[in-house]
Amino acid sequence: RPKDIGKEVKGKGEGTGDLTRWAAASALEAIGYSQQSLQHLEGGGFTEPLDRIRREIRDRKLIEINRIPRLNSRGETTAEYERHLEFWIYGPADELLNDRDRALNYQDLIGDVISKLHGRGVYLGLMSPNSIVQAAALRQAGLIFKESAEIEEYLYGLLEEFLYDSSHETSLRIHAAEIINTATNLNRRLQTLSKLLLEEGNTQLQEWALGKTQSLFRQSAENENFLYQPLEEFLLNSRREILLRINAAEIINTATDLSRKLKTLSKLLLEKTELRNTAVRLLTPYKQ
Repeated sequence: RPKDIGKEVKGKGEGTGDLTRWAAASALEAIGYSQQSLQHLEGGGFTEPLDRIRREIRDRKLIEINRIPRLNSRGETTAEYERHLEFWIYGPADELLNDRDRALNYQDLIGDVISKLHGRGVYLGLMSPNSIVQAAALRQAGLIFKESAEIEEYLYGLLEEFLYDSSHETSLRIHAAEIINTATNLNRRLQTLSKLLLEEGNTQLQEWALGKTQSLFRQSAENENFLYQPLEEFLLNSRREILLRINAAEIINTATDLSRKLKTLSKLLLEKTELRNTAVRLLTPYKQ
């Protein structure tokens, strides 16, 4: 009943703590009671908006992060920290992970929260604007990615979306790509790699993609056939860096389809000096 939930919000229920108060306020808000109805006794007799009560509890818990010790002198987790951790796990985890804090205590806490929340922790962490939180989410993703086919499938989409977002730090995007590269579904990995070759503008990620392409390209005729076109487009794209285009030419030169690779490499003879010289060097052994 609203009256009983109202008691919990105001801390008058038996054994009521911050988590119970926050959850009760959130429940009344979700039910959709108007402020006017909540001011009456049957609605709990509130004089303050539920949102304000909820925010007050949350803000106080955020301040407590740097006060509560995680471990005692014996290296055990303190009871106070465990209760604090439970508040965030079962309470407003998204609001914690969206915070801009970078303090060490905050890093410890968000690592524990993301770990306890498992796949949901990865999801919330990757959505965060805080790179510290994103890094923690990626560490968790790496740990649980291969736990089951269902988890791998779920996390792949999240990691791929994170990887393609150029607003994220390059090192974190590469971390996401490394996890994706361990996926069981080879065809999906090849599709991700192809998209990076065709659309990615970040040179460090382009370099990473070429490195993975090189190893996969030589593994089978199917891989070679799948990756040849995006690799060729990368090579012939004048907006790409010369050294990376040379790298792409070297990979294409390992193709088993002789006619196709000679046709591609011959196109480089019209390019600038470095690429032309590379084409001449690679084509010379095939002269009759």
